[in-house]
Amino acid sequence: MKKFWQGALLWLSILGNIHAVAADTGVPDELEQAESVVSAFLGALAQGDVDTISQLLGGGFLVKKERLLKNPDYSARLVELYSGTSHEITRVERTADGKVAVDVQLDMGQSGELDTRFIVDNISDPVTGKSKALIVDEID
Repeated sequence: MKKFWQGALLWLSILGNIHAVAADTGVPDELEQAESVVSAFLGALAQGDVDTISQLLGGGFLVKKERLLKNPDYSARLVELYSGTSHEITRVERTADGKVAVDVQLDMGQSGELDTRFIVDNISDPVTGKSKALIVDEID
């Protein structure tokens, strides 16, 4: 019986250390944050909210989308395309380069389903110096 309790205590100790390491790396928080950013982005698409979309994109992806985001007709086009669309996040995982990939399945009603992957990275704000999770790429 004594060996049983020693083994149980050893396993509890190991599990406690694993939990502490996971908490120190912040991995769960970063994954949840990436998922939250993608969900907010998809909601902004459905509402045609180009200001929010601009705030959720970063890096070269923002540069690539800037012209569209400044087009006065783009907001209405987004509402036309994405209004009534639902989404399901199917997977969230860390990539080899330390970013987070968020796989999404969009149900676009009669238009069908679309699978896409968003890449989220923590980008430092040049003004505040604080890091912020932003969508930096989309892979169809």
